[in-house]
Amino acid sequence: MSNSLSQEIQRSSYPALHEAADKTSLAAQQRYLLLSSVRLVALVGVAGAALVGPIIAWWAPVSAVILLLVAIASEVLILTLHPERQWYEGRAVAASVKTLTWKYQVGGDPFGIDVSTTEADANFLQRLDDIVAEFRTLDLKPAQANQITEEMRHIRAESLDERRSFYRKGRIEDQREWYARKSEWNHLRALRWQIGLVVLEFVAMLGAILRATNLLSIDAYGFLAAVAAAGVGWLHIKQHQGLAKAYAVASHELASINSRVDAVRNEEEWKRFVDQAEEAISREHTLWRASRSI
Repeated sequence: MSNSLSQEIQRSSYPALHEAADKTSLAAQQRYLLLSSVRLVALVGVAGAALVGPIIAWWAPVSAVILLLVAIASEVLILTLHPERQWYEGRAVAASVKTLTWKYQVGGDPFGIDVSTTEADANFLQRLDDIVAEFRTLDLKPAQANQITEEMRHIRAESLDERRSFYRKGRIEDQREWYARKSEWNHLRALRWQIGLVVLEFVAMLGAILRATNLLSIDAYGFLAAVAAAGVGWLHIKQHQGLAKAYAVASHELASINSRVDAVRNEEEWKRFVDQAEEAISREHTLWRASRSI
């Protein structure tokens, strides 16, 4: 592979729409997770206030009211701002643009090298316009660059062998490695959370037994149960276990695709191969959106 193409893989140049959607999605994700965590922590705090109520009678009810107001405010902000929808839709736009970009720059269907540059450009831009129209409620950041970059045109002008090497390294292998890392990371996170919740629930049960036998003077088991419930709620939001499985399956599928890339003999086979490969990559995102119940 030429040095210029290797550098472009590192730059990962995409259309302005991809960068805008990616930034919108990331900001919305952070906002949603922050509001969700504040709500859960506030509710746990209410349980804590109830626990210490008998000790500090005047302080506990006031604290509970404040914490409940915080929880309610967080929930109202989630319901009115819809950060989770902005997160999901932003990710959908970024993924769709990324798929179209790779098809365009390496000559995948419907942007095969047999299609003229003018026709390919017009088709590509029209599809971007269609994406924007479909997700018109998305609060996109302003465009900071062109939709068709010079790097995209340069890659498209390369030979089949160069484009094949570029696609293998910059798309298939890079995406497979990303899925593998994320699968392992989510698996470990899910395992740690599950172990932690089991320990917490066991301690809560032990506290209930000690309270029932009058060996413990405070009702700590209710507070611990509230913490465990908040942990379950956070796990539901993060979906570590489901993501670990989905990413593992996607990594294996891309490994199979990578093994078939050298069998492509001409441009006609190549554009079909790229189209099928991108469909496989898009499948993971489709499943992710379905799991989030958009």
